[in-house]
Amino acid sequence: MKLALILVTLYAASAASKTELQTWCSSLGSMATYISQSCFTVTSKTQSYLANMANGCTEKPFGRLAILSSATILERVRLNVTNQFTATKIHIGLRQKYSSSNGAKDNFYWTDAQGNNYGLNSDMQWYTDEPNDKPTLGENGEEDCGEIGGTSGKIYDGSCNNTLQRALCEYQEPYPFYNPIFNAQTVSSSSSAVITGQTDMSVEQVEHCAIKCRLFGSCRAFVFKKGSLTCTLLFKYDLSDTEIIAQNDATIYGRQ
Repeated sequence: MKLALILVTLYAASAASKTELQTWCSSLGSMATYISQSCFTVTSKTQSYLANMANGCTEKPFGRLAILSSATILERVRLNVTNQFTATKIHIGLRQKYSSSNGAKDNFYWTDAQGNNYGLNSDMQWYTDEPNDKPTLGENGEEDCGEIGGTSGKIYDGSCNNTLQRALCEYQEPYPFYNPIFNAQTVSSSSSAVITGQTDMSVEQVEHCAIKCRLFGSCRAFVFKKGSLTCTLLFKYDLSDTEIIAQNDATIYGRQ
């Protein structure tokens, strides 16, 4: 990865001209929407979840099944794309990892085709009474994989290999920029935005936070504390007033 390009884009404002990805996304019309420096689009082909995860999102580089850890992004995807599919559920990048002690709601996490675990935000927009299926060892038709409801915009657990469905793909800008959103502010440790295990990490400069966020699949924002030279990764940039705390040496950056 060309780290220097990430460093350059940390403070950049969005360019007056569209990026190549934005132009392509616009060309897809109502089948796609550009949000948070990603193009979200629904495939025309229907496949099993595992097939969609492996090869469903390959039209452009940096493609994956969509990670929807921000309520704002989820709602905009629903309004702009998935509500066209009235009675259809669509695969997203959400899996449940098997454990003999699992309950129906345990061990879900955002993931990619390589099986990397990117955590799970506690304010998940589950549909009523979802998830509702206890996993078993192996892919035996149980509901271990995530999908979004076409018109509801809510998240369900579904079969990984028995149901042929479209995929909601997310194509990311190769070198996203992170703008300061809240100056002299940090995020409450109890906020649903905080990514567990990715808090107060030592860094030498703010650019290193941008690199960490780019490489961690569900990260959309981060807190950099200049005094302690630490970084905390966040699932979202759309923070409420109750999630933000004043702190002079801290700045919250986001990929808007």
